[in-house]
Amino acid sequence: DPALCYNNDSALQVCGLIYDTLFTIDEKGKVVNSIVDKYEIHEDENTQEYYMMIYLKENNCWSDGTVVSSEDVVYSWKRILDASFNSEAASMLFDIKNARQAKLGDCSIDDVGVYAHDSLTLQVNFNGKIDYDQFIFNLTSPVLAPLKEQIVDGYADWSKRPATSVYSGPFMVRRVNYGLSEDGSATPETAEMVLERNPYFRRNSEDKHLDKSV
Repeated sequence: DPALCYNNDSALQVCGLIYDTLFTIDEKGKVVNSIVDKYEIHEDENTQEYYMMIYLKENNCWSDGTVVSSEDVVYSWKRILDASFNSEAASMLFDIKNARQAKLGDCSIDDVGVYAHDSLTLQVNFNGKIDYDQFIFNLTSPVLAPLKEQIVDGYADWSKRPATSVYSGPFMVRRVNYGLSEDGSATPETAEMVLERNPYFRRNSEDKHLDKSV
């Protein structure tokens, strides 16, 4: 579960392979678009409205062939910001309007300023003028990667079993052995994780005959 990997470098590395992020850092250390096609920053000093419009690419697909949507982003961020969900990643989203208050339980999660206008358009409202570069940099972290609501809410152990997960990154988990024997004792020598290429990564959902070879 990427939202729980804030202080776990090994888990972050794996999540970075199996989940795509809105922005990413290229080989030169520059922040570049990943799931995002383009974005616009809007500031109105008179009305004190500050927000960002984020437009997602059309060819971002989950490993089941469905499109990664703005609703997936909204769901994932509100999940992190919900007062009942324990994730240290929440502070990375506190620039969003009412995000801190929602995490503290001082307002409803529905009051958090992130909205899906349509399946590929996201609006993020801020408390005021912020460091936009820092906020965008935060969105390169796998902990803020979109998740699919039907999977997370549909299966209690979704993140532990490859059969109940979908992936948006270049790889997906084919099989995993956590190094535990039947009696629950640790057998680290048997632990392994096998990844395979995600055939829908950067591919249109209509593409057929996709190659899954690693």
